[in-house]
Amino acid sequence: MNMTIPSFPIKAVFSLIVLCLALSASGQSNDKCAGAIVMTPGQTYTQTNYNATEIGDPTASWANNLYRGVWYQFTTTNRARVDLRTCGSSFDTRLAVYHYTGSCTSLVEVAGNENANYGGTGGLTCPDGVDAAVTFVSLANQTYYVLVGSSGPVGFGTLNLSVEFQTPPDNDNCSGAFVMTPGQTYTQTNYNATEIG
Repeated sequence: MNMTIPSFPIKAVFSLIVLCLALSASGQSNDKCAGAIVMTPGQTYTQTNYNATEIGDPTASWANNLYRGVWYQFTTTNRARVDLRTCGSSFDTRLAVYHYTGSCTSLVEVAGNENANYGGTGGLTCPDGVDAAVTFVSLANQTYYVLVGSSGPVGFGTLNLSVEFQTPPDNDNCSGAFVMTPGQTYTQTNYNATEIG
């Protein structure tokens, strides 16, 4: 039986190869700080970081050894404790949080984490212990950028990221101090309390 193998012009084959290479190297839309996805508190953002790169990312502190990172951003509405979690991600995550001062070239790191259950996260945890989570305090109307990715060069998969703004207690500042009555025991949690003011 004779088979006819279709022939393609060399130029068409070359163009197809170039297109495939371009697509594989294009990365994610939020691979760069300038493409950071705006987050809504209370919502979990899920994506793959497979095509993300480290090109142009910060390299100091928590961003050091952070691979295949992608960018997110959010703005606080009131003074709050900010909780960031990557719980449920399918790989070992790492994150770095930056205060945005008007440019992606002048970010100021404010927090970071690699393993939520290793401590230093202000009490935040994740069930499997290898997902990053961190909490920090913020004034109102502050914008933050988050670089989140893998703690190793071959780590990739499904990334989950969420942010929550926790309202401080009424007596978080001196002006809101509770008046105590002798002989009475006062009980409250200080989890959402801040150091501001």
